[in-house]
Amino acid sequence: MKKILGLSLILSLFSAVAMPIFAQKTQTVSAATPATGYTKASDVKYYEGEYIANWGAREEECVFLSKYATSFYTGSYSFEQMSLNAGGSSTSNAPDSALFKALQDMMEKPHGKSATRTTYDGTQKMYKYTDCVSNNTSQVSIFYLGEMRNSKWDSGNTYNREHTWPKSRGIKEGSTVNDTADIMTLRATDPRENSSRGNTPYGESSGFYDPDHNGEEIRGDCARMILYTYTRWGNTTKMWGANGVMESLSVLLKWMEEDPVDTWEMGRNDAVQSITGTRNVFVDYPEYAWMLFGRSVPTNMVTPSGEASGGVAVPDTPNVPDEPDTPTIPTTPTEILDAAYDLDTGITLEGTYELTGEIVSMESWNTKYNDVNLTIVVDGEADRPMYCYGLKGVQQGQLAVGDTITVSGTIKNHKGTVEFDKPQLLEHVPASTPSVPDTPDVPDTPDVPDTPDVPDTPDVPDTPDVPDTPDVPDTPDVPDTPDVPGSSEEEECQHQFGRWFVIEPATEEKAGVKTHICELCGYEETEEFSVEDMDSNEDSNTDGDSADSDVSDSGEDSADDSAPLGVAMSCQSVVGLPMLGLAVLAAGALLIKRKED
Repeated sequence: MKKILGLSLILSLFSAVAMPIFAQKTQTVSAATPATGYTKASDVKYYEGEYIANWGAREEECVFLSKYATSFYTGSYSFEQMSLNAGGSSTSNAPDSALFKALQDMMEKPHGKSATRTTYDGTQKMYKYTDCVSNNTSQVSIFYLGEMRNSKWDSGNTYNREHTWPKSRGIKEGSTVNDTADIMTLRATDPRENSSRGNTPYGESSGFYDPDHNGEEIRGDCARMILYTYTRWGNTTKMWGANGVMESLSVLLKWMEEDPVDTWEMGRNDAVQSITGTRNVFVDYPEYAWMLFGRSVPTNMVTPSGEASGGVAVPDTPNVPDEPDTPTIPTTPTEILDAAYDLDTGITLEGTYELTGEIVSMESWNTKYNDVNLTIVVDGEADRPMYCYGLKGVQQGQLAVGDTITVSGTIKNHKGTVEFDKPQLLEHVPASTPSVPDTPDVPDTPDVPDTPDVPDTPDVPDTPDVPDTPDVPDTPDVPDTPDVPGSSEEEECQHQFGRWFVIEPATEEKAGVKTHICELCGYEETEEFSVEDMDSNEDSNTDGDSADSDVSDSGEDSADDSAPLGVAMSCQSVVGLPMLGLAVLAAGALLIKRKED
């Protein structure tokens, strides 16, 4: 009986430790977000759950105010009454204007009642309402990328949270304000993209972060969110320039005009209002952005309220699609270059392509992602170079300018630059490899004169039949040579690393050391990092803030789900499942023996 109990304990421990190994991460699903077709408030179909769900769709112009927006802007909050307040005349005095204070009061205390403040941890269960598409609460739209992913919160692995106004750039937190956890601007993002942005301010110039770099048209979304934080929470000290969060007022207004409000933004405003009681006024009335700084509102701008064009929202005239041409698939290098250089900005060439070219320039190695950016020229066409962004399948120091490489991947036009997007290296020929000289031509063999006719050979009598050779018994089968372990050629492991673990923290005087381990083969990789690197992460080490990472926040994402199995997972990553099983079996055997004694 004791042996049975001991064995049961061993199996229970083994299952508890082993099961996380086989857990699968949620996969990204299609980013397709078909238009709703809504053209007026009465068209909208609402999801009635714990909160209102986002009913809109991406890049579908919103030419109406929803029923919740209409009921919000009544009485003294109506556009007619609010627009009587004067704005400032510049960025320096706008925060002191009557319009700024009226807008702030309207968003902080809608209809005399203080808006509900969300908590950082509390937002985890709300993104399925605020960031879904067309009422589908099983998926969320990932900011910056537009991808649809499973809405279930898994401690920041599938998606984490981005402070669109970074915590290190003047965001406020305390008993009277809590804009670090405001779900209006705390957005669901891809961990890698969150880390890539860091705390870089929004803008178009060098040194700024352009949210449209992935082809997702969200410049206007970002501008309206930043203006919301600026006004509602009074974050005015670090608003403009390289030390702020927005390159300039002119860029902010340009983005708002060029990227008008879509139905997804209006739907998100409804969802957030159902949670906090307040709205982003610059989504419903973008006109206030110009009025706040003493600028004239563009009269040809499409807005949900229609106030820019005299109170009537004027949608764009829909384009009548041309008859589709029969697509041709480029195959030769010239055809591929022709098709690539015909792409409009933000468009990806359908399919996967392969090109061979000479490296003409190369950037420094990216130690964080173990890839490199470089440019190749195909068939000497220097006027049509191919930029390779994030080239994979190569080790640091392996490539050099002048080498010839073959790469494969998808091709797109990224803001005017034709590029392979994260291509794979297929072949590499170093420039230093000596060329093999051509084999010299061999002279033709001289003609040989015809051989004179030889008289016919007289007939030879037939050879007498030879008796058949007796059958020889079959050679007995020789047994197969047994397989020799390890004799087959092993394929190189395509490492799939787990999370980073800090071995030695970084200090101001000394770099820290962190490690992560391949979940397939156990290969361990270490890397040094500095204090500045720690400050650039946020929300599970990738939340986007260099000065205040969510890893160090007690009770936030880093401790959500992983702490109870932290030690077990470390063991299984470093030692491996076979060793762990032996260790557990040994522990169980010892327990049985001690009980029998």
